[in-house]
Amino acid sequence: MPRTGMDRVLAIVDAVVAGANSVDLVREATGIPGSSAHRLVAQLVEDDVLHRAQSGYLSVGMRVRAWNSAGESQPVIRVNYPVLRQLRDRTGESVQLYRRLDDRCLCIASVEPDQGLRDTVPRGTGWPLPATAPGKVLLAWALDQHRFDTTAELDRIRLRGFGEGPREDEPGVWSVAVPVPGDDGQIRAALSVSGPARRIRPKAAAIRRQLLHAAQRL
Repeated sequence: MPRTGMDRVLAIVDAVVAGANSVDLVREATGIPGSSAHRLVAQLVEDDVLHRAQSGYLSVGMRVRAWNSAGESQPVIRVNYPVLRQLRDRTGESVQLYRRLDDRCLCIASVEPDQGLRDTVPRGTGWPLPATAPGKVLLAWALDQHRFDTTAELDRIRLRGFGEGPREDEPGVWSVAVPVPGDDGQIRAALSVSGPARRIRPKAAAIRRQLLHAAQRL
């Protein structure tokens, strides 16, 4: 039986990858006692390391898939952190770079201000595409956008060249986002500045200008 907390976490993830799709099967595979197994699985689901379907079945979460996305068929995105940090310093707000993975918008890089109230988005965090401004930006140039009931809003984003708005799960957080094209002109990522809505919205126009400049440099 795994001894340390990290041993147990790794054992649980290994068990799910190997096909243990319920807590009972995880317990059988790892030997971790029931209460501990339930607690650790719940924490891993909350952190998006594991995913629990409505049926209760466990699978690998979107955060782990994001860590592995560089090995998939999607083009590799190399993060230019100096540009992200300069954007953070010029806006005084949190900065994130997102890419699409399936129907999710996933954070692949994040930098935050040293002080003050900020929007902390750890790398690997994901939301459904229509739930955030950067997700809608990624969707606005996608060939399969017709599958989502946001056509009018996506048309406006393409026309204006940016998206902004709250996150569905955090209405107090406001994001402004612009597309980041690859060398072939295809939209590969979305660059976003986010923070408390009461602070971001009054300076959204200035943030958009900084975002567009940074996206060109990326």
